[in-house]
Amino acid sequence: MGSVTDEHTTRQDENQRRGTFAERRWTPQQRASIQALLLTLAIVIAPFLALLFGLTAALVVLAIGLGLTAWLCWQASRQVGRASRGRLRALAALNGVLALVCLVFVAMRL
Repeated sequence: MGSVTDEHTTRQDENQRRGTFAERRWTPQQRASIQALLLTLAIVIAPFLALLFGLTAALVVLAIGLGLTAWLCWQASRQVGRASRGRLRALAALNGVLALVCLVFVAMRL
């Protein structure tokens, strides 16, 4: 059984090997997961922004989230098999159209 000091030293060594958060090298899969999380967060936050700052701010955030989600789906469609490629491209197109609709509403409100 190791002592508390040994466990603490082992944990420090492990953290040093990993590097700090800013120094860490992200794999493409990890980057895609983080991007998807941030884009989903933007879409979820948009209605609350509407309550706080108005509909225009919410539509801008929603358009950005939908547009980037469309881009992410399109990029992902290049890396999957034929069976999923069509569905991902259809979802990318749908998200792109919804982003454009949001931008049209923003333009009408200005």
